[in-house]
Parts: sequence; C-alpha cells; structure tokens
Amino acid sequence: MYGVYALNKMKSRPMPEIPYTVRPAPELLERIEKTARAKGIAPRKLIRAVLAEHFAGDRDAPQDGSVSQSNPQRGLDQILFDLTRTRLTLQHLLDRQVGSEVTDQIRQTAQQEAERYMQRLRRTTI
Repeated sequence: MYGVYALNKMKSRPMPEIPYTVRPAPELLERIEKTARAKGIAPRKLIRAVLAEHFAGDRDAPQDGSVSQSNPQRGLDQILFDLTRTRLTLQHLLDRQVGSEVTDQIRQTAQQEAERYMQRLRRTTI
C-alpha cells in the first residue's frame, strides 16, 4: 500500500515544494492516473507520495531502536485521519451554512444511525 504513509507524513509536516516538470510516457501516465483515481487522490499527490516514500529511506525510522508502526496500522491511522478531517470540515461548513442548532440535530441523528449500524454489524459477525 504505497503512498498512504508518505501522504500522511506530507500532511503532518510541511515540506518546501520545488516545482519539477516531468513528461512520463503515455503508458506510465495512464497507470498513474488510474492508480490515483482508485485511491481518490490527484495524480500529482500520488507522484509526490511515491517519491517521498521512495527517497525517505530510513530517515523516519525511530532513533531509539524501537519498531515503527506496521503498514496496516499506518493505513488505519491514515483512514482515521481522513475521516476525522472530513467530519470536521463538514461540521464547520454546516455551522456556517445552516447554524449550530441544525448542525447539532444532524450530528445527533448521525450518531444514532452510526450506533444502529454498529449494532447490526456486530450481530452479523458474531
């Protein structure tokens, strides 16, 4: 799952951007665009993430000798980060568009629906 860890690192600390112009072969460009669409990100973000991950090397390895998070955990952390950011963005937008009372009602309804969904999910997996 390349790119998720690098994207998370890019979001967590600002990196100076130096523009480069590249002209990938049409076949490569097609693969980049297809992969980016599948991940729901812009092709330029995918390219930056792949480059950052490739060239980062052991620079992000813990200096105390401890083992870093596993790839699945980093993936889950990225999902949690994206969900939280999206939720907060929507709440902010709703507050500005319809007011805090309506936003609170929407939030309460969403909480109830999520709880019902989790109860149904637990019943089907047990």
